[in-house]
Amino acid sequence: MADFEYDKSRAMKQTDFTPCARCGKGVMHTGLPLFYRVTIERMGSDGQAVQRQHGLEMMLGGHAKIANVMGPNDDMGLPIGPANKGLLCETCASDYDFSFGELFESLSKKTGDAEEAA
Repeated sequence: MADFEYDKSRAMKQTDFTPCARCGKGVMHTGLPLFYRVTIERMGSDGQAVQRQHGLEMMLGGHAKIANVMGPNDDMGLPIGPANKGLLCETCASDYDFSFGELFESLSKKTGDAEEAA
């Protein structure tokens, strides 16, 4: 049992484990009992909302915080497609030659495969 408090709703059962999204090996293949659970979302900006907010900031002398309080609080970042989730082993997560785009594509293929199987 861990010596720290953790959110039990985020704990994982054996059936929740999948191979590493990058190398395809088990997430504890190095013997180290640490791994990462990641969620990656691709986002896009709403150009009109950004332009409106920037205009308000300029009218208020460049004070972004004041414009944020006075503005319409529009959604400026919008998700493009579903969030992709997966696990990463410690080796892949600590690799400096790492691309989030590559990981996103790998996770989206696995998510698509799981949806097709269901």
